[in-house]
Amino acid sequence: MSLAQTSTSPPAAGAAPGEILVSVVIPCLNEEDNIECCVRVALEVMDAHGLAGEVIVADNASEDRSAELAAAAGARVVHEPRRGYGSAYLAGFNAALGRYIVMADADLTYDFKEIPRFVEELEQGAELVMGDRMGNIQPGAMPWLHRYVGNPVLTGVLNLFFRTGVSDAHCGMRGLRRDVDDGLLVHRLRAAALVAATADEQQGGAIDRLEGGGGRGVVHGRRDLQRICQRGSAVVSQS
Repeated sequence: MSLAQTSTSPPAAGAAPGEILVSVVIPCLNEEDNIECCVRVALEVMDAHGLAGEVIVADNASEDRSAELAAAAGARVVHEPRRGYGSAYLAGFNAALGRYIVMADADLTYDFKEIPRFVEELEQGAELVMGDRMGNIQPGAMPWLHRYVGNPVLTGVLNLFFRTGVSDAHCGMRGLRRDVDDGLLVHRLRAAALVAATADEQQGGAIDRLEGGGGRGVVHGRRDLQRICQRGSAVVSQS
């Protein structure tokens, strides 16, 4: 497991009785084939590791039974009618009650059994934990152009704006803590939603620990780079 460390916050104590320690936030758009499994596995993993948690499914105006199936599996469903990956995530963040947030996609490209690893790093003082696919990519999981050109370039641009030092800023599985200054939290949520809006969605591997601060073509890569530069500048200017 690779780790990138910058600054630190004091380690946190375990959850108090009745407190929700971790909220798993899953954006969802027409994922009726997968969402039930995502919710079930996340809840089972947290229960098996003694983590007081909840699953928030941010339904992005699905036209199938995604919301119904998610609720039946035990998730709390929030509805975000404004279409968009980032919009769905922000709705989920706003509804989350946990001390920590772990975010992942609803298409089973990420392993929800990794949730305890993210929580462990957050409990030890990390403020943001990023998944890292680059050291554990399965054959064919990511196109050559994305692996050796697109992702490194886009990750470099995000590191330039936010000085994170991560090696895979576009991995779709991340964790963050909420017991920080409200202004910093808003900045972090905006940054997380920005990264989510441009993330490739392949299987994750190791994690990068930050104690501070899908088969798409080259045309989409250029568009992602432009979006990162525009939105990154806006986030930095407001921080």
